[in-house]
Amino acid sequence: MWTGKQRLEALATYLETTDFEAGKFHMGAWMSSYRELLHNIILFDPWRAALSARCPSNDDEMVFERGEGNTLVPIECKTTGCALGWGAVGIPEFKEQGLKLTYWRYNVAVVSYEGYTDFAAAQAFFKIPSVTASHLFSPTSYELFEQGDPKAVAKRIRTYLMTV
Repeated sequence: MWTGKQRLEALATYLETTDFEAGKFHMGAWMSSYRELLHNIILFDPWRAALSARCPSNDDEMVFERGEGNTLVPIECKTTGCALGWGAVGIPEFKEQGLKLTYWRYNVAVVSYEGYTDFAAAQAFFKIPSVTASHLFSPTSYELFEQGDPKAVAKRIRTYLMTV
């Protein structure tokens, strides 16, 4: 079992090395259709955007394949996700250690871990305080231009890791 620090290091590396297709990464959604995410951002409602993770599939989990390079290509639906959402489906060791996407009513997907969801799941999985989970994973803690940049999130994670 990895420590919280090792998990954060793995997530930062994943964000730095994965070539996300345009529109596939955004801190405003755990996992969402890109159209739904844009709709909620246009409405200036980041909380609704963060909770609007919809996938037209009723399967228990989305299926991904590796595209050219290190690109993740969703097979089941056109999907946008945040750092933690992609970590839950893109890093096999995270899945093995219990981090996953849970589909709630209306096909809303949220990150979950040992009975915790959302930022509480991040707090428990990475063994970090709630204020740190919010600082690293909340879309409102990033400038708008950073919200779609996985490397900005990786940089913030690495900066935090230098302090612990």
